[in-house]
Amino acid sequence: MTSALVYGGNVSPPADLPFEDIEAPNLGLVRVRAMMFAERMQFRARVAALRREKADEDAATYAAIPELLEVSVVDATGSPIYSKTHWNQYGATQEATVLELFSSAMRLSGLSSEDAKKN
Repeated sequence: MTSALVYGGNVSPPADLPFEDIEAPNLGLVRVRAMMFAERMQFRARVAALRREKADEDAATYAAIPELLEVSVVDATGSPIYSKTHWNQYGATQEATVLELFSSAMRLSGLSSEDAKKN
């Protein structure tokens, strides 16, 4: 049995990215979404580059957290709410929240902190 070759008129659009809303102190309710393909590949490459620079695998992962949050934590319109610099600053006083947002973004993207350490 053979399948019909797809053409523009019969291709379904890709599924929406999974997301969840999380209450963040001093921010309110924010949306954490999965990374898109290119974002996930860039994140993996960034962690790998940081691992080459740092002997501590955890330090390499932690250094990339603000970059991940920059693309994964968005407002109601889907726009990033903070730059990586602002996430780094926010994390100075809201460490537990930043780690919760990071964990959510990794899980929604089909990754774990162990995956980040391996790359």
